Amino acid sequence: MPIAERYEQMFELSPMAMLLVAPDGRIRLANDEFAQLFKYDPNDLLGQPVERLLPKNLQGHHPELREAYQRVPAKRTMGKGRDLYGQTSTGRVIPLELGLHPLETEENGTWTLVTAFDTSARMRGEAMVRATLDAAASAMVMVARDGKIVSMNQAALDLFGYQQDELLGQPVEILLPADVHTAHRVYRNSFFEMSAARTMGSGAKLYGRNKSGDQFRIEAALTPVDLADEKLVLATIIDLSERLAAERAIAEKQAAEAQADRVTKMNNDLTRFAYSASHDLKAPLSTITGILRLSISDLKAGETVEVESNLEKLIDLASSSAEKVESLLKLAQVGHDQSPSVEIDLEQMISQLWDRITLADQEPPALDVTIDMDAALFSVEQAVQIVVENLLSNAHRYRDHDKSESWVRVMARQDREWFHLTVSDNGIGIAPEDQEAVFSMFEKLSERSGHGLGLAVAHRQVDQLGGSITCSGDRGEGAEFYVRLPIRPND
Repeated sequence: MPIAERYEQMFELSPMAMLLVAPDGRIRLANDEFAQLFKYDPNDLLGQPVERLLPKNLQGHHPELREAYQRVPAKRTMGKGRDLYGQTSTGRVIPLELGLHPLETEENGTWTLVTAFDTSARMRGEAMVRATLDAAASAMVMVARDGKIVSMNQAALDLFGYQQDELLGQPVEILLPADVHTAHRVYRNSFFEMSAARTMGSGAKLYGRNKSGDQFRIEAALTPVDLADEKLVLATIIDLSERLAAERAIAEKQAAEAQADRVTKMNNDLTRFAYSASHDLKAPLSTITGILRLSISDLKAGETVEVESNLEKLIDLASSSAEKVESLLKLAQVGHDQSPSVEIDLEQMISQLWDRITLADQEPPALDVTIDMDAALFSVEQAVQIVVENLLSNAHRYRDHDKSESWVRVMARQDREWFHLTVSDNGIGIAPEDQEAVFSMFEKLSERSGHGLGLAVAHRQVDQLGGSITCSGDRGEGAEFYVRLPIRPND
């Protein structure tokens, strides 16, 4: 039976476009699907050279290719991975994917069974996907299991400075610094073994490398893509350069604003200091001068008792003035102390400070200390001591003598990030409207107020350590000071 008759019924039943070509390159059989694809009547194709179905610019070279195939016939697919086109009777060029199946016959040589598939719809879909990817602002690179780049969008080409043909088929490591190539191959293989969508570079620093060799910070989102015959990974890459530059600019602006605020505050403090020095310090000195003159007169008159009384007054005035100067020096030194952080035995510190504060007090308030910490506090010891001393001294100074019992409670605890200290008392309290002013320099809110610097010094120290300090309470209801410090402040 002639070979064309043998396959005629199969051709008519096949849903695919099929063509049977004789060894001389002429069409011996074409089904309706093939004829419709190329806009021919099936009978018009019979006996025609197969080159009739090719674009005119390819017809002259095709006989050589056909003869080469005849010498080494093999089953193959054509048009997959490269462009292949046919031409219809109307002159329209259509993209194709062809399957070539050699049919060996003893009497007539090798015939070729051709299956044709119109890839126009697929190419339109690919073009739409390509256009969509190219419209994306983020760079996208598709990588095969062997680590080679199979596709990328225009944003990726622009970001890394390559042309498309310079990246296709290249290892993805070409887009990374040379010193991480070996490690990245290990990470890449591990990702393909246990692939799941993930983001890279959001925590650890990740760098890309462009064609010129310049490195820049990136963030990459990896998305596994499972196809029927292979597994791919889509890497969406974001250039962090502009974001980091913007963050640096914002940080620099905030630092400049903070510095300006500090300078403004320092200028205000200097103004108030000048006033205090001219008033609070000048007044005691004038008083001391006056008392000394009286003492000289009393000595000349033999009034030694009066002189002794005046000298005691001088000692009190001098001590009070020296104490104020010492507090001003402590305030001025905040921020200049370069002492390192050390472990602090907080319970021992509190005990020693309280003993010193209440040394001359026959009936001091009852002190209750609760330390709920697994380890000793780690901070700048001198700064913490100044804060604790001023808070304890403040609680002792403002005790309520009209109450039958006075107490001061200290509670300390730690969590993963912060040290928390609370100092409370049942003293005369602080009015809500004064609870912010108590931390200002030279604020004297009652007749018991000293030089008005203790809490200002404490506030400065806490701020320097990166923490915060607040107070609460009400008149007659006692006061509570709350301090929060980082577990490990910057040394």
